[in-house]
Amino acid sequence: MKKRYKIIFWLCGIFLVFFLNLFFYRPYLVNGKEWAPEVMAIVFTYCFLFAFLAVMIFELCKTIFNDESYALFGTLVCLSCSSYLFWTNFCKDHALVVFLVTAIILLLVKFLYTDKVRFLSGAFVISGLLAWARPELALLMAIILCIVVIYFVAFVKDEFLEKRDRILLFLTPIFTFVGAIPFFINNYLVTQNIFIPAYVRWNVTTSSSVETIAATVPLQQNSPDTTGSIIHLVLAGTNIQASTFFSDILGVFFSPQNGSMGVFPIIPLFLAAILLLPFLIIRENMEFSGKEKTLIAGLLLVSVGIFFAYIRGIYGLNTSIGIVPDMRYLSPIYLPLTLIGLIVIKKIPDLTEKPVALIIGMFSAWIVLIPLSVLAIARWYPQPEIWEDLFPPLDIVISIIVYLLLLLFLMSAIYLIISL
Repeated sequence: MKKRYKIIFWLCGIFLVFFLNLFFYRPYLVNGKEWAPEVMAIVFTYCFLFAFLAVMIFELCKTIFNDESYALFGTLVCLSCSSYLFWTNFCKDHALVVFLVTAIILLLVKFLYTDKVRFLSGAFVISGLLAWARPELALLMAIILCIVVIYFVAFVKDEFLEKRDRILLFLTPIFTFVGAIPFFINNYLVTQNIFIPAYVRWNVTTSSSVETIAATVPLQQNSPDTTGSIIHLVLAGTNIQASTFFSDILGVFFSPQNGSMGVFPIIPLFLAAILLLPFLIIRENMEFSGKEKTLIAGLLLVSVGIFFAYIRGIYGLNTSIGIVPDMRYLSPIYLPLTLIGLIVIKKIPDLTEKPVALIIGMFSAWIVLIPLSVLAIARWYPQPEIWEDLFPPLDIVISIIVYLLLLLFLMSAIYLIISL
């Protein structure tokens, strides 16, 4: 009987969403000066990627926690503590980058939990494919995975006793070049040089070093000029001010000068985990297993790699008014840090023992907040010219609310820990 009611409930929900979609449908014009039918295709693709992203995050949480209820709770937390849904509706590449980085993290976690080399090989393939979207991030991800290989080859000897497995593990970085084949082909077709990214051909209105590079890209792949062009390209995108470096880092993570939301207001669970960790370590019955320590180290390593991929533009991240409404270039960092937060708070007694109840509470909040968000998006989303004035005060208000709720959460969690 209950199963029948569940089926009826889901069918009614599906039809409700379907007819709401029809009600809010508006014709999409593609005959304007700045409109193109490809826009619709990109957004439609990103919607599919977001759906697959949710599935991958669920599989991640299920692998880590071995608990489907907590995995569902963790999936909802990871998606809520991010801007992934927001960027799904834009033609920016952030949704694609997050999708690929999540796939790398999933395969890395699978490798750490199963010790099967094929998962690590897949992670290297995806890191190579990531170069098509973000070469700088792909390079750092490949380096991080190489560090993992070195660690396992040098220190974790018991897991790979067979000579064949050791050789395969050592050869896994080669798969990066397999994944990077589309990147090399695309570069060659556009710049006649497999190592020079295609985006150097992008037309900018003012003279720039990028244009200078684009004018000299038909070079021999192994020539010194190619190396010089790549170095020049990296330096052209570097924006670091020595006098404000540390304040820029603090701004990016807590409260950027450009009025965007910092990293920590979006992922408060990780900040809570850092503050609660000393209390958990003191309690001897709340130790982390060896597997959990390795996983946390791996997730931190990935997070550091993502941060260093964009540290050369740290000043712009903190001050540029074009970086709204969040630290969008650092958006891939939200997932690994939130996963660390979920691992830590699961150690707190009575707090996460009933994940279904937590999910019901989240849904109760969504019933109010999601309709308000939809109304706000319908009102202000079609007017990009007012975003510069809208986002900064909105982000400040939301950040203050998040920090207040975080304080309440910390007080409750610390009480539960010390009451044992």
